[in-house]
Amino acid sequence: MVFVLVEDDLRSIDRIKNIISKEMFNYDFDYEFKIYDDFNSKLREEISTTSKLKTYILSVDLKQGVSGIDIAQYIRKKDWDSNIIFVTNHGNMFETVHRKVNNVLEFIEKYHDMDYRLSKDIKKIIINSLDKETLNYKYLSCSYRILYKSIEYIKRDSKTRKLFIHTNNKIYESNMSLKETLKELDKRFKRVSRSIIINVDYINEINWNKGYIKLIDGNLINNISKLYK
Repeated sequence: MVFVLVEDDLRSIDRIKNIISKEMFNYDFDYEFKIYDDFNSKLREEISTTSKLKTYILSVDLKQGVSGIDIAQYIRKKDWDSNIIFVTNHGNMFETVHRKVNNVLEFIEKYHDMDYRLSKDIKKIIINSLDKETLNYKYLSCSYRILYKSIEYIKRDSKTRKLFIHTNNKIYESNMSLKETLKELDKRFKRVSRSIIINVDYINEINWNKGYIKLIDGNLINNISKLYK
């Protein structure tokens, strides 16, 4: 597990490292820190190397002029799976960060419960990394094993009667019924209409009156039903 800190304040770096190290002491994980103070070629190379589980902890403002938001946008172009946490003095940037960057795990103000919130996030990251539960099925002579945590939502097509399983990087087909599929899944999955199952971990906003769910990547799931509220 790699923690990539993009920060140019030495006191903040030491504080973040101490919080993470204290939390990681409770788990049997090898981990390392990589520190960058600007958006240089080495950081670009780091972002392009996606073979390890990474958590990026970014400052919004950097002295070199490129903001943490710009860096986060670059990360998401190269890497959808790594975690992104913003740690900043600028609490008023919360909406801007979440509007401009997809799938941000956390936005933490340095002087507002930082130790508690960052420790909680590290626990969540570790639990997620240990989550290996899969949806297993056969379709057209092929066997599939799809990680639960990668599934955003599942939708039944009324014309073909097939299921389309939307993950964070691919769409799979299945001939199982929606009811059968829901029985195979765990409690993070909820039915929100006659034809849609959603992973609640991916929900950013629910509007039952207007009949839509907004996911953390910005996608909209329409035609949800109040009957499943």
